[in-house]
Amino acid sequence: MSHAPIGHALTGQASIGRHGLIERVTSDDLMSLVSQRHPPPVQVGAVLILDVLDGLDVARLRTVLRQRIAGIPRLRQRLEQVPLGCGRPIWLDDPDFNLNNHLTVAIGQAVIDDAGLWDIAAGLVTKPLPDDRPLWSAT
Repeated sequence: MSHAPIGHALTGQASIGRHGLIERVTSDDLMSLVSQRHPPPVQVGAVLILDVLDGLDVARLRTVLRQRIAGIPRLRQRLEQVPLGCGRPIWLDDPDFNLNNHLTVAIGQAVIDDAGLWDIAAGLVTKPLPDDRPLWSAT
């Protein structure tokens, strides 16, 4: 990670990243961002199969996710472009972070086979993420 002291006011934001340092995107981040320019985007996805035979407690799910996200700052950060000539984009804490912008609960009535599950996952992972908030989603 490339860090620069906060002495440079690039965005007018009072809080720039964790620990008062500017966090620039890494070369790995740049590779992912470049892939967003042409469909389908190259994104990382995971499929978790939950045992919800007794029902899904959506409120509890949101509470647990909120707690876990608190420990992973990148999940609350968005990318900010910098002026031309000032280096790579930077990660900024999103002051408007809202879990509801990232989590969608989809409850189906029918049992889905493996092929149906992978079709749903492929549809989700190839959908571009909005670039005005942290770059992740969960369904």
